Amino acid sequence: MRAVHRRSIGRLAAGLGALALVATGCGGNGNDQHPATPTATTVIVTVTPSDTSVSASPTRTAYVAAPGSVQGFASPSGVVVIDDQWFVSNLGDKKDPAAKDGTGFVSQLTDHGTVTNRTALPRPGEPKLNAPAGMAVVNGTLYVADVDRVVGYDPHTLTQIFEATLTADGPILLDSIAALDDTTLLVTDTAHGAVHQLHTADKRFEPLATQIPGAKGIAVDRDRKLAYVAAAGDRAEGGDLYRLELRPGTVTATKLGAVHGVLAGVQVLPNGNIAVADWVTATAATTGTIKIYRPDGTEVSKVSLPSNLHGPTGFSLDAANKNLLVAARPDNALAIVPIN
Repeated sequence: MRAVHRRSIGRLAAGLGALALVATGCGGNGNDQHPATPTATTVIVTVTPSDTSVSASPTRTAYVAAPGSVQGFASPSGVVVIDDQWFVSNLGDKKDPAAKDGTGFVSQLTDHGTVTNRTALPRPGEPKLNAPAGMAVVNGTLYVADVDRVVGYDPHTLTQIFEATLTADGPILLDSIAALDDTTLLVTDTAHGAVHQLHTADKRFEPLATQIPGAKGIAVDRDRKLAYVAAAGDRAEGGDLYRLELRPGTVTATKLGAVHGVLAGVQVLPNGNIAVADWVTATAATTGTIKIYRPDGTEVSKVSLPSNLHGPTGFSLDAANKNLLVAARPDNALAIVPIN
């Protein structure tokens, strides 16, 4: 495959090291669980089930957990909702987020916010995860970005059923995943400042866009044929929000408005607006933010996060589109935050 833009290993290590030090220097003991005890309410919502096409939308019952937090993770990085289950990826207890040390795992929770299996993935006896980060679910498969590969699991049996490895010049750090369609994933590569397409049918990676320093979160607006990429900068000194026009021909990353920060997660909301997580700084335990922007980059509002929440990384809407489920990496916690 064509080599993407190469960056200095030293500059990359400096930026990743800063983020890792914040992640391991704050929060509670990763072995202690203090699950939230929310009071759930029932609503009828239209959601996409995990085992059908991404375009299907049957109506089913979903629960809305009360605001709160779930403790006891190990550098949580990504969140995905599959029917009445939440899955949270954990980098593990490490200082190097790119280390292939086999200490990463994915936790499983109910939609009430109760941890049912802290180390659900991988199952005992299956290949280990190193630093699982962003996740996406397509056609019944839970895909997980893990350093230089994407691993797929059956979320019901928790069995590994897919693996595709990226090869490129220099270090690789796959961070986030979004579904472009039923057979194509978009995957960010923080080390190369790039976005790759992954064709799941033949496990083939293909470059899509480059020149996105510190590319982290990614989200797709299929209706508008757009993708948004949140970036932290080459050395996590600050990056921008980028828009990709997903049309035939060369795809160019365009900065969106004046959105800038140590950006991490990004989600497209049901109304087409964009939610963006910002660590604010990567060198201290600064309170993070999640802001809402229009597709032109105009700020609409700021999500009311807990005053002591640090390092919001990956996040997802719950099945009812009522709460944001926010992985707060330095706090080793998952925050359940109402969104208006």
